[in-house]
Amino acid sequence: MRHAGVPAGTRVCPQRVRRQVGALARLLVGTYRLSKRLVKDALSDMLGVDLSVGSVVNLEGEMTDALAPAVAEARLYVQAAGKSHADETGWGEGRNQGRGHRAWRHRADE
Repeated sequence: MRHAGVPAGTRVCPQRVRRQVGALARLLVGTYRLSKRLVKDALSDMLGVDLSVGSVVNLEGEMTDALAPAVAEARLYVQAAGKSHADETGWGEGRNQGRGHRAWRHRADE
């Protein structure tokens, strides 16, 4: 990964830059629903950061791993709740063997 717009002599922490670029990449994929290729191109155009599509996928996987404990906790909470309400307005999420998945929101009452 190359760094753009950094004045000469400035010390750059590669781990910090990686975290920030990774967070932006995941925001663009997850929230703004850009394709991995568009995210790669956007990071190159806007920040001068050259990543491969595979690197964008890897960054997304890192976020998935980091969020796994929170997702598991939320799942257990909803399952243990006295009652749970699912939002019928789903949206396409990811692809597996050419088929899109649906994501649903749940609200649990104590």
